Amino acid sequence: MKTSMIVAAVLALACQLTGQPLVVAAPQAETLVDFKGKFLTVVNGKAEPGFTKSVVIEKASVRKVGDRLFVVGSLCDIGQPMGGLFKGSIRWLPLSEVLEINEFDKLETIREITDSMRR
Repeated sequence: MKTSMIVAAVLALACQLTGQPLVVAAPQAETLVDFKGKFLTVVNGKAEPGFTKSVVIEKASVRKVGDRLFVVGSLCDIGQPMGGLFKGSIRWLPLSEVLEINEFDKLETIREITDSMRR
C-alpha cells in the first residue's frame, strides 16, 4: 500500500515538473470471434420471473482483455421503451455472464419476433 502511494506521488511530481500529462495506455483488446454483418440478441441474466435481461447488438465480436472475455457490440434500437436511448453506444458484456446468444441476418427479424411476443 505504501509503495503504491509513493509511486503515485513520484509520478504526480514528475508530471508537475515536466508539465507533461501522465499517459497510461489502455490494455489492448484481442478480437477472437467476429460476427460481421450479423445482429445478436445477448441474454445476460434473469430479471423478474418470466423475463430475461437482454440486449440487441450489431458489429459484434468476442474480445479478450487480460484473461477476461467480453461480447462487444453497438447497441440497436428495436422499438422497446427507452430502447433508442443508448443506440449506437458500445456495450461490453462479460462472456462469463452470458446465458444465450442468438444470431440474425437482419435487425427486422428481431423486431418482428419482439413485436409478436408483446401481443
